[in-house]
Amino acid sequence: MILSVLQNIFISQPVKVVFLTLLSSLMLNRMPWLHKEKEQQTKRILALWAKCSSSLPGSRDKNNPIYVAPAMNSPVKRLERPLKDKQLFKLTGDIVVQILFLILLVTVAYSAQNSSRFYLHQAIQKSFSHGFSEIKLLEHFYPWANRTLLPNLYGDYSGFITDGNSFLLGNVLLRQIRIPGAILFPPGVSPQEQVRPSHQDQEDKENYGVNWGPPETNITKSDSMWHYQNQETLGGYPIQGEFATYSGGGYVVRLGRNSSTANRVLQHLEQSRWLDRCTRSLFVEFVVFNANVNLFCVVTLILESNNMGAFFTSVRLDTLRSLQTSKKDFAWSVVSQVIYYLLVCYYAFMQGRRLKQHRWRFFTRKRNILDMSIILISFVVLGLDMKLIALHKKNMAQYRYDRDSLTCCSDGASLTTELFSAQQ
Repeated sequence: MILSVLQNIFISQPVKVVFLTLLSSLMLNRMPWLHKEKEQQTKRILALWAKCSSSLPGSRDKNNPIYVAPAMNSPVKRLERPLKDKQLFKLTGDIVVQILFLILLVTVAYSAQNSSRFYLHQAIQKSFSHGFSEIKLLEHFYPWANRTLLPNLYGDYSGFITDGNSFLLGNVLLRQIRIPGAILFPPGVSPQEQVRPSHQDQEDKENYGVNWGPPETNITKSDSMWHYQNQETLGGYPIQGEFATYSGGGYVVRLGRNSSTANRVLQHLEQSRWLDRCTRSLFVEFVVFNANVNLFCVVTLILESNNMGAFFTSVRLDTLRSLQTSKKDFAWSVVSQVIYYLLVCYYAFMQGRRLKQHRWRFFTRKRNILDMSIILISFVVLGLDMKLIALHKKNMAQYRYDRDSLTCCSDGASLTTELFSAQQ
C-alpha cells in the first residue's frame, strides 16, 4: 500500500502534470502555427494598403494643406480587429472543447476502477498465502494444502470461502506442467546437482497410465489426471511466472465442491505420487465473486521450480468487474463514454481533413502527432472494452452451462488488469 501511494505521488501525478502542461502549451501555440500563412498575407495587404494614397474620410492629404474633417456617417473601420476577434473566439472554443475532452477522459478512465479492489486482494492473499512462501520442496505442498488451502476454500457457509463474503465459482483446479521423464537423474544425485540445460526444459505432453506408467487404453483424456490436456481444452491462457512463461495446458485434477471430496483427492494424489521429480510447476486456480463490491477475482497460486531442485512461490490475483451495476452508475458511465467517443470521432474527422490538405507536412507538427496518438489509443481501448464484454458474457454462459467446472474468467480478468495498469 505504501509503495502504491509513493508511486502515485512521485511518478503518476508528476507524469500527468507534465503531460497536461505539454498539451496546454501545444494548444496555446496552435493558432500561430495554423494561421501563419494568413497572417503573412494580411501583413502584405496592410503594407500595400499603406503605400497606396488613402481616400478615406479623415485621412490627411500631403498635397492639400487644408485639413478635411471626416463625415459623421462614415466612420473608419479597422481591419485588424475582426480578424483578432475571430481568432480569439476560435481559440476559446478550442480550449473549452479540450477541457471537456480531458474531463470526459478522466471520467471514462476512472469509472472502470473500483476502490475495493485493493481490499479484496488483501483479504484473499491474507487467507491463502499463510505458509505458502515456506514451501521449498514438493513434499511440503500437501501439509500446506491440508492446513491452509482446504480450510480457507471451504468455509462454514456452503459455497463461500472462509471470509464468508466471497462465493466460490466453479471448481478448484490443480494443474501441473511437467518436463519429459527421459531427463531424470539417478537417485544418488542430489537436487542441487540436478541442473538441467535449457533445451531440456520442454513441456511434457505425453499421456501416461496410473503412477506415470505406460498409458492404458481404457482411460480417456477427459477423465484422467495422467493425460495431458491442452490449453484450448481447458480454456486457459499463458501465464507469466518468476522464471518462465507457462502455457495454459497441463495435467489437471479438480478438487471438488466440498471439503471431504477435496481431502480424498489430495490423499489420492499423495499416495499415487502425482507430484514427482518431473514436475516443473504447479498451479492452484479458482475464481471467487464478491457481491458486496461487485468484483470477480481469479486466484492463481504458483509453485515453480528453478531447475535446481528448489521451488519458489508466487500469488497472482486478477480482478474483473461485473457488468451488473446500479442503473445510476451504468447510465453515467454510458453517457460519458458516448460523449467521449463522439469527441474522438470529431477529432478524427478534423485530423483526416488536415492530413488530406497538408499531406506529408501533416506529420512535421508535434500537435498533429499528439492528436493522432490520442485518437488511436482511444479506439484501441474501445476495442479492448468490447472484447472484455464479449469474454465476460462467454464466461457467464459457460458457468451456467456447467457449474461444476472451473469458471475461466482469467482471460477477461487479465485483460482488465492490463487496461487498469495502462490507465494508471
